[in-house]
Amino acid sequence: MITITSAENGWVVKESDGDFERVYCFSYDSVAGGDVEAFSGLLWNVTELCGMSGSRYDEKRIHISVKPGDKHKDFTCSED
Repeated sequence: MITITSAENGWVVKESDGDFERVYCFSYDSVAGGDVEAFSGLLWNVTELCGMSGSRYDEKRIHISVKPGDKHKDFTCSED
């Protein structure tokens, strides 16, 4: 089972399977880029824990990325 809880400066992901428990912390303070980069890391970790990260050779694959908003000055139109 995977649980995600909010923390004061990020999120905590717990993975448990009866006999073991692993804890992953995603803190705004420990990641360059702050909360958006930390949340991207959380999503990537959950994707891997669920076995959905896929391979470069798969027909379909989940992508998690951080990009500027479409109204931000650094936005460039792309097909990504």
